[in-house]
Amino acid sequence: MNDHITSSLLDRYGIKHGFGTIQSPLCNVNLEELPQWKQVHGAQYCMVKSAKDNCHEADALMTQSPNQWIGVKTADCVPILLSKKDGSWVAAVHSGWKGTEQRIIKKVIFSLKSSGEKMNDWLAVIGPCISWQAYEVSSELIDKFKALLGQENQKYFEPKKRHLNLRWIIEHEIRSSGLQTLESLEYCTFLSETRVSEYRFYSYRRDRSKGRQYSLIKASEN
Repeated sequence: MNDHITSSLLDRYGIKHGFGTIQSPLCNVNLEELPQWKQVHGAQYCMVKSAKDNCHEADALMTQSPNQWIGVKTADCVPILLSKKDGSWVAAVHSGWKGTEQRIIKKVIFSLKSSGEKMNDWLAVIGPCISWQAYEVSSELIDKFKALLGQENQKYFEPKKRHLNLRWIIEHEIRSSGLQTLESLEYCTFLSETRVSEYRFYSYRRDRSKGRQYSLIKASEN
């Protein structure tokens, strides 16, 4: 088993990336190759020029700088990696329920489109996150997403059991924004095990620990 996980979609286009695990949280990337940023469960994004950048509060990073790594940290929230097919522009997004409610992924894609980007030139991968089966939330939060998504999209949550499917909601947001080339990695951070009683991912809901795994992507050198 690999220490970290990769996407077959990004691999096909030669995009350097990785989704971390407990065994390899940083996907064998040096922390000094990353900029500084603080995730606050918001919808702010930052364009990174070099590893010396300080993005302050941001839940999404983007870069067009050749060979620059960027990423996000998660422990149940949803990591999303985006890349232009030639790898010249990449993005990493952290989306928990707060970021999803604030439509962070749609805001990132809108910013790309506003820069003249065509979404048929882009790829998206949704990484390991908590599954809807393990994600029971308050009735108030279910009501928030009912109002946000509308009754026609109730497949994204189960009101009676108060289970919320962030992965499906985000996939819907990506596709409705015009980006159709998408892969969703069906790993649950709460439930996935390497072997009996040895978990593969950090999960805040399961362990209440401070451990985080990184989801990282690198802009191409061309």
